[in-house]
Amino acid sequence: IIHGHAIGLEAPEDSPAFDLGAVGVPDGVQYNLIPRAGMFANPQPSPEQVTPSGEVSYRIAFMQAIDPNNSPFSNYRLGLMDRDGSNVRFVFPLEGQSGLSPGGTLAWSPNGRLLALIYQGNLWVIDPDTGLNQQLTGDGLSDQPRWAP
Repeated sequence: IIHGHAIGLEAPEDSPAFDLGAVGVPDGVQYNLIPRAGMFANPQPSPEQVTPSGEVSYRIAFMQAIDPNNSPFSNYRLGLMDRDGSNVRFVFPLEGQSGLSPGGTLAWSPNGRLLALIYQGNLWVIDPDTGLNQQLTGDGLSDQPRWAP
């Protein structure tokens, strides 16, 4: 997460802008991938996957603030992108539903095909390719999703 430039008359250190970026290895070049993602974007790379062409690849799940000017208190939506920042799309929650709580965690399945997250205190599993999702708990007491290998 990169603290962005001032967007108004505030001092630079008081800017509400937080971008999602990456640093190239070994050159150290910084790349801004998602502008105004929010303070709690919490990017999570998937496990590596081998494409049909034999290329090793992965995706990145991240959160984007619904109100980026107030990201510490905003709800968030779940986004996905390819490792180079391309093909950004948002998969959860569905349009018209309230967003995810700030600071929530994500967990990729060991094969990188599903995501687990907490939404309104319950555990959900999401297929990021289709957008299909399923609520697994209903007591509102779930926290910190993890997958066992």
